[in-house]
Amino acid sequence: MAKLSREVLIKRFPWAAEVVPEVNESEGYFYDLDPWDFSQEQFKLLEQMFEEIDNWFKQRDLPVDVVVYRVANVLDSIHVELFSNVSEVHTIVKKYKQFSRDLIE
Repeated sequence: MAKLSREVLIKRFPWAAEVVPEVNESEGYFYDLDPWDFSQEQFKLLEQMFEEIDNWFKQRDLPVDVVVYRVANVLDSIHVELFSNVSEVHTIVKKYKQFSRDLIE
């Protein structure tokens, strides 16, 4: 089985690639994406989460309505910042965040 990574997951779920906001450099703001620093168990949870989100939309024959801004390891748990008008997507993300916390307990 191939080792999971950001590249592997983004290739499978292109909608999960982080959107980098446009910033005005003259205002002194900058925005760098965090590297995806996860264990393979956490990457597996991310894969399952993306799969569940993807399937939710496919089952309803809808385009994926998700904009991802950040995927990071925060205090050893998965942290995903995103925008979606679909409340079920937020419920799925919360569920997998808890699953990742359970990994460290």
